[in-house]
Amino acid sequence: MLTPAWAGVSTDINSSPTYDKYDSAWTVMMMVAIADRALIVTLNAEHLGYRTQIFSAFCSGK
Repeated sequence: MLTPAWAGVSTDINSSPTYDKYDSAWTVMMMVAIADRALIVTLNAEHLGYRTQIFSAFCSGK
């Protein structure tokens, strides 16, 4: 996945300096997307936990 041959660039890094540039940009984009997704999942889980605590406290009359 980190070597997008479908993008029309050579998979031989030594023969193509542009591939090296595009590959590192692609890798950074993938890392940012994965980190962003993990952050969103973590924040959603925390948010859901807080809402569950508030809801249970509200239902028990505290």
